[in-house]
Amino acid sequence: MMLYSEQMTNQMSVVDRARLYVSKCEPAISGENGHGKFFNVACKLVIGFGLSREEAIDVITNDYNSRCEPPFSDYEIAHKIDDAIKQPGERGELAGSDVAPWERRNGTSHQAVAPAKPAPLSHPVGMLGELIGKLYRGEGDILYDAGDPFDGFECGPGKITILGAPPGAGKTALVMQYVFSLLENDSKARVVIANAEMTFEVLLRRELTRRSQVSGGKLRFANVTPDELKRVEEAAEAIQPLLDRIEIMEPPYTTEALCGLLTGGRNRLLVIDYLQKFAGGDDPRVGVNNVMGTLRTLAMDDWGILALSSVTRVKKGEQLSMSSFKESGEIEFNADACYLLKDKGESESDERVREVVLNAVKNRHGEMNDIDLVFDKPQMTFSSAIKKWDFGEENEF
Repeated sequence: MMLYSEQMTNQMSVVDRARLYVSKCEPAISGENGHGKFFNVACKLVIGFGLSREEAIDVITNDYNSRCEPPFSDYEIAHKIDDAIKQPGERGELAGSDVAPWERRNGTSHQAVAPAKPAPLSHPVGMLGELIGKLYRGEGDILYDAGDPFDGFECGPGKITILGAPPGAGKTALVMQYVFSLLENDSKARVVIANAEMTFEVLLRRELTRRSQVSGGKLRFANVTPDELKRVEEAAEAIQPLLDRIEIMEPPYTTEALCGLLTGGRNRLLVIDYLQKFAGGDDPRVGVNNVMGTLRTLAMDDWGILALSSVTRVKKGEQLSMSSFKESGEIEFNADACYLLKDKGESESDERVREVVLNAVKNRHGEMNDIDLVFDKPQMTFSSAIKKWDFGEENEF
C-alpha cells in the first residue's frame, strides 16, 4: 500500500519536486566550498530533474539562493546553470536523482532515453559576472598557509603543484613537514596522503624525529634514554590532534584509486608520493598523462594537489631543469607550479646539514620565486636559510 506522502510526491510536477529537493539542500557558504555545493545543485536540477535553463534559474533564484551566504548574483546563477547543462550524461540519470532514468516529464515511460544534445558553450558574460562577484566578496586566489619556511610556496585549492628531486634529497621529508605545518596553521585543513613509497608509520617516525630532535636511528631501533623518551612523548601529544585531519590511501596505488577521491569530499590537500608510481600500463608517457588528467579533474573539484615526481639522472656538474621531470611534457603542460629541490653552492647530498634551494621552474599564476632552505638530514628538518648580509664601509650604526 502506497503511503499518502508518496502519493502526494508522485502527483507533484517535476518543477515542484525540484523545489522540494532544493529546500533540503545545504546552502552554499563562502569559504566552505560554496561554489562546489552550488554547482552540484545546478547539476541536479538540469540533469537529474531535466529542468530547462529558465526553470532551473527560477528554482535556484526563488528557493535556494536566499539561504546562501552571500547570495549569488544573477550572472553567477546563469553561469552555473550553463555549466551544469554542459555536463556529460543524460537527463534523469544523475546519481541519486528523484527522477527515474525512464521517466519523462509527462510521467509516461519508455524503453530508451534519447541521446543528450551537444553541449552549448558557456556565456562569457556569466563568467565576467562571477569574477566581479568574487571581487566584491573579497574571494581572491588562495594559497595554503604552512608558515615559515614555506612562505610563497605555490600550493592551494584548485592547483597542481609538482616537486621533484633525486633519491635521498629530502623531498618526502620536505612535503611531510609542509603537511604538518599546514595542519597546525589552518584548523580547517584536511589532507589525504597517497604514499606508494613508504608506510605512514615511517612518516610518523620522521615527524617525531623532527619535533623531538631524537635521531631517527634511535627511534627506529627503540634505543632511547628516559629523557629522549619524554621528548618523544611530548612530540606525540602535539601530533595526535592533527592526525584526525589526515587520511591515508591504501593500496592499490592506481589512477582508478585517485578517481575514487572524486566522491570523497572537497577542499582537501592530496599528497602523492610519487606520481609515476600511479602510472600503470606499458607506456610511461601515457600513464603519467592519465595520472595528470585525473589530478586536473580533482583540482577542478577544489582539491589542492602536491605531487612528488622522480627526475632523470644527471651527470656531476649538470643542473636539474624543467626537462628533468620524468615524462616532463605531460607534467609541464598540466601542472600549475613546479619546483626542484637542489643542493646549493658547494653543498653535497651526503652532508648531514646542507644548504638547498626550492627552485621554481614553473608558476602559471605568479612569479617564480625560489625558496632558500637549510636541510638538517639527521633531524629531518628544513628551516629558512640564514641570510648573509654584506655590510660595507658605507654602513653606519
